Amino acid sequence: MQSPRSSLRRPVSFLLAVVAVCVVLHFVPGFNLWGYEVKPVDLLADLTTPSESEEPTLKKVATVRADSCPPGMTCIEDYATTVNMGHFYEALRCKDSIGRPVRIAYYGDSFIEGDIITDALREMLQDRFGAGGLGYVDVASEMIELRPTIAHQADGWVDANIMKKQECNTANLSMSGHYAEARTKAFVDYRLQPVRRHIGPFEQATLFVKPASCSQVSVARDGGPAESIAVTQSTTAVATATVSGPMSRVRFDVPSGTIAYGVALENHRGIVVDNFSIRGCSGTPLNSIPESHLQAINTLRPYDLVIIHFGLNVANKKQKNYSGYASHMKEVIDRFKRSMPHTALLVVSISDREDKVGGKLETAPGVMQLLAAQQQMAIDGGVAFWNLFEAMGGAGSIKEMADRKPAEARKDYTHINRRGGDRIADILCRSLLHGFESYKKNNEQ
Repeated sequence: MQSPRSSLRRPVSFLLAVVAVCVVLHFVPGFNLWGYEVKPVDLLADLTTPSESEEPTLKKVATVRADSCPPGMTCIEDYATTVNMGHFYEALRCKDSIGRPVRIAYYGDSFIEGDIITDALREMLQDRFGAGGLGYVDVASEMIELRPTIAHQADGWVDANIMKKQECNTANLSMSGHYAEARTKAFVDYRLQPVRRHIGPFEQATLFVKPASCSQVSVARDGGPAESIAVTQSTTAVATATVSGPMSRVRFDVPSGTIAYGVALENHRGIVVDNFSIRGCSGTPLNSIPESHLQAINTLRPYDLVIIHFGLNVANKKQKNYSGYASHMKEVIDRFKRSMPHTALLVVSISDREDKVGGKLETAPGVMQLLAAQQQMAIDGGVAFWNLFEAMGGAGSIKEMADRKPAEARKDYTHINRRGGDRIADILCRSLLHGFESYKKNNEQ
C-alpha cells in the first residue's frame, strides 16, 4: 500500500514544476513565433495597477490647419513645417490632369491583414475621386488568400518577406516587404471578385521584377491566349512588364530564376489604395527595404500618400519608455522622405487594446506610452499624425466593438474584424476629406 507521503509526492512535484515554468515565463518578454504574437506572462498583473504618474499626456501642438476640427472628428495633425499632407491634397485636386491614379500605400501589421480597413477606405475614396483599380498585389504571399476582392493562384514560387530574416535576401525586398523567386517555371493569376463597389475591369496590369532576372514574360488576359511581352528596364533597381486592358483577370508566366515583386492592377485615373500588411511587424523592419527600390518605385509608380500604422506588436505591460522605438521609426520616416520627396507621410497611432489590469479588462499598460511616443515620432519627423486610439472611442473602445451585435472586433480585444474595419475606414476617410476641403479652402486662387 502506498504511503501518504508517496501519494503526495507526484502532485506536489508537478505543482512545483508549473510554478517554476511560470516564474521563468514572467521574466521572458513578449515575442513573435512564426508570425503569431506570444504575450508576456505577468504573475502580478491582478495585484498591481499602473501609477497615474506613468500615464503620458499627448501634446497639443499647433498644426498647419487654419480652421478648427469639427466636433466629434479626430482630425489629422500635420507637423510638417512646409508641405507634407499638401502633396496628397494637391494630387487629389489635380487628379484629372496628373495622367495617373492618385496612389496611397497603407502599411500595417495584422490589424489590416486581408485588406481590412483598406478595402473599405479604397471604396469610399473611389466613390468621391473615381475608381483607380485594385492596386498593388504581391505575387505569392499567403496573405493574398485573405483578401475577398481577388481570387489568386500561383505556383512555382518561393515567397520571402521582411519578417523571415534567415530566408530573406534584403537586397531583393520590394516596397511591400515581400518578393517571390521562381524556383521553376512559375505563374501568377489574379481574378477580380466584385464584392465591393468599383471592383470592375482594370485598364492596365504591370508586373514588377528584378532587372536581369528575366527578359520576357508570357501574359494572358481574361482566360484568352497567351502572348509574349518584353520586360523593360527603366531604372537600375526595378524592371516592368505591362499589358493593357480592359480586363478582369490576368495571368503572368515567367521563367525559372525570375525575382518578382508584385503586380499593379489599376486604371489611368481615379484613386487607388494599396494594402501592405506584414504580420507580426513593429514597423522598424521597413528600414530593410533598399532605398534604391523605393526610389525606383517613386519614378515608375509614384505614391501621393504613405500611411504608416503599427504598434500592436510593440506595446507591452512592462515597457514604459518607447523613445528607442520612436527613434528607429523616425529612421523609417526619413528613409521614405529621402526616397519619395513629394509624397505625404501619415503616422496612424496604435489602436485601443485591452488586457487584464487589476483583474479586469482595461486598456493595456504601454498603449498610452506608445501612443505619446508615436505622436512625438511624427513631430520629430515633420510628418502628419492621426490618433486612431481617440478616433475609435478611446479607452475601452475595442471591448465595446467586440461586444457589439454584430461584433466589430475579435474577443482577443486586440484585432478588429472586417465590419470594424469598415467603421474605422469611414472615420479615417472623413478625416482625410476634411483635410482636403480645408486645403482647398486655404489655397483658393
